[in-house]
Amino acid sequence: MWKYHHCAVILISLLCCFSLTAQQVTKDKVWNPKDYGKGYVSNADKIISQETEVKLNGLLSKLDQDKKAQVAVVLLNSIGDAVPKTFAHALFNQWSIGDKQTHNGLLILLVKDQRRIEFEVGYGLEGLFPDIICYRIQQKAMVPALKQNHYDQALLDGLQLISDRLYASKEKLAIQGNQLAEGRSTYPLSVFFYDFLVSLGYLIIITCFTLSAFGQRLISTSCWWGILLFMAPVLIITLLAIFTNIFMTWEIFLAVFYGCWCITTSFFFTIELNIRKNGYFKRRPEQYRKIRTELRDIGIYTILFPFPLLIFQFIRWKMWLKHLRYDPYYSEKCKADMILVTGDKSAHLSAAELVEERLGAVEYDIWIVPECSDQLKFAYPDPTSKIVKCNTCKNKTAKLQGRKTILRATSKREGRRELDYECQFCRIKFCRGEAIPKRQVFFKVNNAGSATSAGSSSSSGSSSGSSSGSWGGGSSGGGGAGSNW
Repeated sequence: MWKYHHCAVILISLLCCFSLTAQQVTKDKVWNPKDYGKGYVSNADKIISQETEVKLNGLLSKLDQDKKAQVAVVLLNSIGDAVPKTFAHALFNQWSIGDKQTHNGLLILLVKDQRRIEFEVGYGLEGLFPDIICYRIQQKAMVPALKQNHYDQALLDGLQLISDRLYASKEKLAIQGNQLAEGRSTYPLSVFFYDFLVSLGYLIIITCFTLSAFGQRLISTSCWWGILLFMAPVLIITLLAIFTNIFMTWEIFLAVFYGCWCITTSFFFTIELNIRKNGYFKRRPEQYRKIRTELRDIGIYTILFPFPLLIFQFIRWKMWLKHLRYDPYYSEKCKADMILVTGDKSAHLSAAELVEERLGAVEYDIWIVPECSDQLKFAYPDPTSKIVKCNTCKNKTAKLQGRKTILRATSKREGRRELDYECQFCRIKFCRGEAIPKRQVFFKVNNAGSATSAGSSSSSGSSSGSSSGSWGGGSSGGGGAGSNW
């Protein structure tokens, strides 16, 4: 009984898979209006009404006859898992939309199940319809209607705006461009200005990270860290763009980079701290001092990159630090566990050591056994303290009183300044000289260099496949834009 039941389930599953596969539309199976007349609209799935289809064909026929543009409109319920931009580019070049000499073709693809409208622009129209103008037309004239499922209105308004732009004079084009920039359906700032700000912000982050102590240490430790940090995001973004329907935006771009940074810092600190724990420092105070310095970096990067692995490592090493410092020592002399002095330490520290602790320069742990005279004393200097050693008494009790610049630093030479200190223990005043680092030049123009653009490269491989209809023989270089609704 169960055997036959399983067979039935498998058979039904195979039939469902076959039916789903059969429903996927390829560019070769798209209904070409030129095969059945002189139309310009492919509406086999009846997404818009016949009346609207007639109006669009009339509008597009006039554009074609006046040599303004050859526009194809393709409306599909689904293209399966295909990416609309890739599908539109391939279909454009297969049909060869546009005049063979002027390449004035334009393909408008609407995919209903993906809720996506895509413009594919021929070479000859890229000046009149750059990506930003295509996007603004979609956002202003089409997306609001598409959100309400008013497909007829969206196509009529969008194509009318395209027609107006094709017939407009230079003065009217400037006015229309300003009108397209208005409204809350577009970016609140110019897209180019927005991209510039994001690019500048990311460049500043990369520069600061590279110049930071941790950035230099991470990259100098092994070249593989640098490859993972900088190449992995590029690879991930490329794979997402090729194999998924995700529309690449700056937000996604930065999110991928941020995720890679989280993972990189997590694994780097995990490996480095394991080396610290298992390696070079056998005595507990030495290990504590070294790991505490490392955890200062981990604390900062745990806040910046709160990846679960890094949070776990931070908590784990905090607990390990507590174990290193506060687990009782065993006294071989007294044969007993020692106790940490937590109250008044004046009986166990010298006058200079008391001053050091009061200033926060050094913290002392005193371990004793009350029943006998055994004692341990450990010093833990604060690496962030501004207190320095006195030239006279050699205690870490000298406090900065002031500074004076002798020579200002420039981008070509170091500067010089004098620091005035007063010892809080012996009250001796002294002066120390200190070099001022050269001013960092973050951007250096190379006369022999040339600017490069991070924009998407144009794919010039136009398909030479058979043109099943009587389109004009044009080709597309990949220009255009798309919008979701």
